[in-house]
Amino acid sequence: MSLKLAYGPSLYYRDENYWLAAIGLSLVAISFPLGITATCLLNTLCRIKRYVEYIEARKQMLESQVTETNPDKVVYK
Repeated sequence: MSLKLAYGPSLYYRDENYWLAAIGLSLVAISFPLGITATCLLNTLCRIKRYVEYIEARKQMLESQVTETNPDKVVYK
């Protein structure tokens, strides 16, 4: 409706189709921020997953480097 008030009668479309243009513009205006937000959230989730995998791999590597001690042979001072 605001498009009809702002631009008056269209040369290309009948007046009944202004609501389609308004809905289309509204959907485009809403979909871009939602798409960008979704992309950022997916990127963040993927980065967190890779970080957790890195931490687990590093933990396993450090655990494999630690030698097991026999409690019977430990010398206490």
